[in-house]
Amino acid sequence: MGIGRCLGQKRFKVFKILLATFVVLLLLLAHCSPGLAQREAELSNPSAPIPKSAPSGRPFKSWSLFLVSNPEWLLPENNEKLEELHVRFKAFGAAIGPEHLAVWFWSKRPETTDRLFTAVDVLRSSAFCQRLKLKPSEGPYIVLTTQFPGKADLDKYPETFPERLDSYYVVALNGSGAAESMVILNKLADQLVAGDIRKLDPASESYWRGWQKSFEAVRTQLVGFSKKVNVTFKTAFFSTVVSL
Repeated sequence: MGIGRCLGQKRFKVFKILLATFVVLLLLLAHCSPGLAQREAELSNPSAPIPKSAPSGRPFKSWSLFLVSNPEWLLPENNEKLEELHVRFKAFGAAIGPEHLAVWFWSKRPETTDRLFTAVDVLRSSAFCQRLKLKPSEGPYIVLTTQFPGKADLDKYPETFPERLDSYYVVALNGSGAAESMVILNKLADQLVAGDIRKLDPASESYWRGWQKSFEAVRTQLVGFSKKVNVTFKTAFFSTVVSL
């Protein structure tokens, strides 16, 4: 087995642990809101717009974009890995409730092929990376924003993509070690549940400071760990990077 393939498998295992822990975290945050419905958008072609509002007509409070732009994830041997990643995405959407939206980009309907890697819309993810100045090699990314990120119609790039986002953060996974990633996110989950961020107004500075303090609290508990996972905050109130 080649070195590149071994590294790819290691990164995938790390990413599964990170996503699984985020799902647990979001389930904990949604625990006090029974009856919340699943909310995710799987956009099946480059012109399918990101929804701005729920079917009820109420605007979403946040959008979580799954950006898969790293070329290593789009190789034939990684087809099963992409299927696993997609399962994690759906669990994520089920956890966050009807006021928030998780978004996955397809270039065509995935059920039309058994080669899932050929259906991932890497161009649309890359377009977001370009607008937000994210390096594809440091992804995949989860971008959380409380500002509508635009319809993101690839046929109408760049006018349908955000020129800028006023408030968002980006989790860059960067291939952390499995054990390290699990410790980081377990401690983060503890901090977020204790801090009750879900009760804060997403348009307020306190909401974003709450996220920042949670990540910083995790960092102070991880003396001796290598810093690979970066969380970049760019908000209307402040900008900073927290390295874990």
